[in-house]
Amino acid sequence: ADPNLIVKDKQNLVVAFPLYDCIKRWKKKDKMKILELLLSRKANINQKLTCGCNIAMETAKDGDLKTLKFLINYEKDLLNQEDKFGKTVLDYCIHFQKEKAIQESLFLSDSSC
Repeated sequence: ADPNLIVKDKQNLVVAFPLYDCIKRWKKKDKMKILELLLSRKANINQKLTCGCNIAMETAKDGDLKTLKFLINYEKDLLNQEDKFGKTVLDYCIHFQKEKAIQESLFLSDSSC
């Protein structure tokens, strides 16, 4: 199967892709294995939904710190990417009041300097 398959709705908007499905639909115990498998098969970690959200932003919404840490360690640039409204992963952490994720994002961004 194509690890970069993009699913669009009737208005031609990107609504899903394999990495997104993995973080949204798989149970935590299976999620890391699936993420690693998709990334080993060259899944595009920088793929975004039509709204401009990347998978780190979606993970921040859910407050899944383990997965957020994994994604950012795999691709630190996910922290700096913006959605269509100029929001970053840190903004999503703040908006969804995910205090642990905020602290972790700050730590990771400081350590990448």
